[in-house]
Amino acid sequence: MKEVTIQEPHRLGIVEARRRVAGWQAHVERQHKVSVSWFPNGYTATLGGTVGGNVWVRETDVVVKLTLGVLAGLFASQIEAGVRHHLQAALRG
Repeated sequence: MKEVTIQEPHRLGIVEARRRVAGWQAHVERQHKVSVSWFPNGYTATLGGTVGGNVWVRETDVVVKLTLGVLAGLFASQIEAGVRHHLQAALRG
């Protein structure tokens, strides 16, 4: 198993950042068959499906921690770059 952590800073505040992360969520669910399940607080989620992990939306950043299986781990740098790209795009609006 390989872990990848992506931390993206923002100046949006936690509520706006969470709203924008919804666009990123739609992309990963549709394109990558990853489920995103939010905890009742609305700012922490678990990822399941083709990868596992967590998402934390915080006041000044969003952190995505992925747990990749052996095969996906071979493509960790490409997966990280793709997640970072789409997360940055979502936060830019």
